[in-house]
Amino acid sequence: MGGILTGTSITQQRNILNEGLKKRGLSITKNLATSSILGLLLEDKESLQAMIDEVVKDKDVSYALIIGPEGNILAKTETRLIAPKEVSAEAIQANEPITTSFLDERKNLIYEFAVPVFTADKKKTSEFEIFEMEKPEKARKEEGEKEKAGVKKFGVVRIGFSTRVIIQQVRK
Repeated sequence: MGGILTGTSITQQRNILNEGLKKRGLSITKNLATSSILGLLLEDKESLQAMIDEVVKDKDVSYALIIGPEGNILAKTETRLIAPKEVSAEAIQANEPITTSFLDERKNLIYEFAVPVFTADKKKTSEFEIFEMEKPEKARKEEGEKEKAGVKKFGVVRIGFSTRVIIQQVRK
């Protein structure tokens, strides 16, 4: 009976750590996307690379890259990109944050977070936009697709997080 409880405990611990990694990974990727807006607009590869270099100090990060508006890689980690082609294609097409998972060549589970970077292409005109207030649901529904027309996608930030360290922690 002790073996069953231990096995269940290990599985629960791994699941909790994986969920924490997913939340942290999405948060870090969103933060990098927000931080990279100016660099993407100016195509400032040096500042974008400095941001990537800072992110990869995290022991769970396997790779990171910032893709420009034309699909060109403006900054990346030194490690080669290990994501399958279909994951890469989905990330480039993303219009909202996405999370995918796959096994790397060493059979480690990788969670990739892709966050598109958008900028407004229009002047703020309503009082909601000027004061950056959340619009009432009725106003949001009425605007519908009009709001999307004034937004331009400038790139995508992708970060791959490995569960290798989590597995090592659980085994200890």
